[in-house]
Amino acid sequence: MQNLAYLVVASCIYSFYSAPGNHLHRRLIGTVALIDMAIVGIRTWLALNANPDISRYLATGGAYEDITAVTSGLWGVGGYAYAYALPPVLLIFLHRGLKRAAYWRSSLIIVAIGSALLVKMAFTIAVIMWIVAAATLIAAELFGRRHRGAILILAMSSIVFLFLFGPGLLTSVARSGILPGVVSVRLEEVSSLLAGEHTSNTDLGSRFQQYGDSWRELSNSWLVGSAGAGRGMGESGAHSTWLDTLATFGVWGLLLALFLVQAYRRQRDLATPTSLLTLRVSWIYFTVLGIVNTLLFAHIILIWMVIVPFLLQSEGTMEGESRLGAGS
Repeated sequence: MQNLAYLVVASCIYSFYSAPGNHLHRRLIGTVALIDMAIVGIRTWLALNANPDISRYLATGGAYEDITAVTSGLWGVGGYAYAYALPPVLLIFLHRGLKRAAYWRSSLIIVAIGSALLVKMAFTIAVIMWIVAAATLIAAELFGRRHRGAILILAMSSIVFLFLFGPGLLTSVARSGILPGVVSVRLEEVSSLLAGEHTSNTDLGSRFQQYGDSWRELSNSWLVGSAGAGRGMGESGAHSTWLDTLATFGVWGLLLALFLVQAYRRQRDLATPTSLLTLRVSWIYFTVLGIVNTLLFAHIILIWMVIVPFLLQSEGTMEGESRLGAGS
């Protein structure tokens, strides 16, 4: 409930500062956020050099504090929320690089450094989703609107390629030694899944079991969910935001979907034609992340609901605001 409340607060911040005349405030907020992420990125890189598992420990909540009892040294080190909020921000810089906007070379350098940090943090799903999101944006920018059919054919061909050659390719990459050990293990698990040799005694297998727990909870109380039935979170898997929301609130959880649709429309109405594609890919990223993982962390919400749309809106403040004024 706290996370849902923070989602509303972040949306209100965006609604207020996205109004006409607040472009300087938007740029200030966006700049401060980027500086903050850069500082955290540097501290995280240095911390990972000393302990490659530091980000994984932070992702477990209080486990690392219980083990080391040195919480003062962890301030400004990125964990789960930082890793999963990084790809949408990198998408903006990738967009600027592909469009050859001002400082486009610097933007591509930031994309390269951010990608290296993401791999170093060893959150496999974040790495895979970043690669897919970046490839989607690059393909769309290269082919353009006039060649959407080619993009569809390319996507379908990629799916076929994944199932035919994915297992061998992923296994080769996992065993190459160029990736962190945690990422290599996860890639081998995905390879086994594509090859039909998947077992439940893996992290991927336990994830599917958690999805199943949420689905069973929803099936037991589909109208009001476990909260309406007096069981609180009940026995939901707590590993898929959208499934867990439905399991907890039943069909009333669809109100969250309506809220997000309105939030997207607000951001879309203020996006310029050149930045609309990047906004859509970012929203697809967050939507898919909510399916396969937990999503509603404060930092992720702030990036999703405030920083990404602010940075995109700053590319064409006058155009976006004039269209909003015409609509009202």
